[in-house]
Amino acid sequence: MRYLAAKKGIRQFLDIGGGMPMSPGGHEIAQRVDPTARVLYVDHSELVAAHIRALAVSTDEGKIAFLDGDLRQPQRILTSPQLADTLDMSKPVALILAAVLHFCTDKDDPYTAVRTLIEALPSGSYVLCSHATFDPVDDQVRVRLTKLVDSAQHGPFQARTRDEVAKFLDGLDLEPPGLVSTIAWHPEHDPRADGEEHEAITYAAVGKVP
Repeated sequence: MRYLAAKKGIRQFLDIGGGMPMSPGGHEIAQRVDPTARVLYVDHSELVAAHIRALAVSTDEGKIAFLDGDLRQPQRILTSPQLADTLDMSKPVALILAAVLHFCTDKDDPYTAVRTLIEALPSGSYVLCSHATFDPVDDQVRVRLTKLVDSAQHGPFQARTRDEVAKFLDGLDLEPPGLVSTIAWHPEHDPRADGEEHEAITYAAVGKVP
């Protein structure tokens, strides 16, 4: 979000499935760059909603809001009064899909959901995506991880290959260095990532809407 706010001039953020708020939160990062930044958080967890409403405080010049919504229901997000009241969809918006898509299996049809959201973004908008993958690990580890996530007690989860993740970004102009491991996405920037690609097991990319 710092990259999009500071380097690309984005002042509006739609963060879907962001989960429990951390410190600094996304709105804090964006509003440190520009106090007028506006952020709409979307999540279907009541616990997340309670924490965001209690902990997320906007600058006077900006705005933050929360929508009880689900990535799998994009039209409900796009037609919500919270979105209309928080974001101006005639101006560039950053769609944040950080570590959320791997909780949607193919049965949820996440490709259609993401395409619906991207098609609603004006030209000059950006999409930030990170997604779990088993590509960097050896076969033995891949088998163990697959058995782990297939366990009913862990809930829906689907790691995807690089080509499968890239499909979410079809039609976007990817920022350098493209779709890479989170370890390799601008490692020169602070905070610097520790570890190796087989430990991160996550792809990341930022793409611009033409």
